Amino acid sequence: MVSKKREPDSAGPDSKKQKRSDSDPQENEINWYKSGDIIRKWGKKWGRPEGSMYEDLVFQQIDLDKYVEFVDGEPKPTIRIYGTDKKGSSVCLFVKGFQPYFYTPAPDGFSEDYCGQFVRELNERVLGAMRGGMLKGISKAVLHAEMCSKENIYGYNSKGKIPFIKVTVASWQVMTPCKNVMEPGWKVTTDNGQFHHNFSMYESHIDYEVRFMVDCKVRGASWITVPKGQFHERMRKVNCLLHFLLLLILGNYLFHRSRSRLRRHHPSRARRRVG
Repeated sequence: MVSKKREPDSAGPDSKKQKRSDSDPQENEINWYKSGDIIRKWGKKWGRPEGSMYEDLVFQQIDLDKYVEFVDGEPKPTIRIYGTDKKGSSVCLFVKGFQPYFYTPAPDGFSEDYCGQFVRELNERVLGAMRGGMLKGISKAVLHAEMCSKENIYGYNSKGKIPFIKVTVASWQVMTPCKNVMEPGWKVTTDNGQFHHNFSMYESHIDYEVRFMVDCKVRGASWITVPKGQFHERMRKVNCLLHFLLLLILGNYLFHRSRSRLRRHHPSRARRRVG
């Protein structure tokens, strides 16, 4: 029995591309649309239900990120929380007022009376260390310092809680310049006199978004309630598919733990590529 030799395909990348083109004539004619075009062309099909600014805003957050706004030349860290309410309206909540911070062990004899001096000294050194970037030209890199008692969990020690300084800064970009000037240290004045002290930083590596979620007890896919009157609509600079574009000052919201009536998922929707 003689078998017939199989003829080779006119193989090659071009032939495969040609086959795909024959089966899907639109494959090579993908149209990309801006959000404004989508609203005009598919506004009725993809439109969100109408919401109200005169009632409590209850929505399920599905994502959040961070960015920096500048007001009068000074950085203002902002958290953007994205989500959907129970009616299906898309929400973007801008949360302001949450500042990044870190800890450093207090020098011997350091007390609350020296916090103001510490802030001025650190701020001057940090501003001198920032050579450029988006924070160039700001006047306040270090905002506040206060005393607290914390325990160092690195290695074994029997001291228990010791005095720490909680340092609040203007933005998370300030952490690296702070480290560069604090580790070499400088001469400090405390109740024990003047002496050179090398500072070490704790919890400065924690992401700003993670710090926000931990401190404000915001869990993934949690439901958040913002009381009416505690938020206002934010001016839109671009066309987008968000129905609510809101601004909130930190503190005026309520995080819901898992409850029977809030264990549902938000009404989400899937999109396919237009082409």
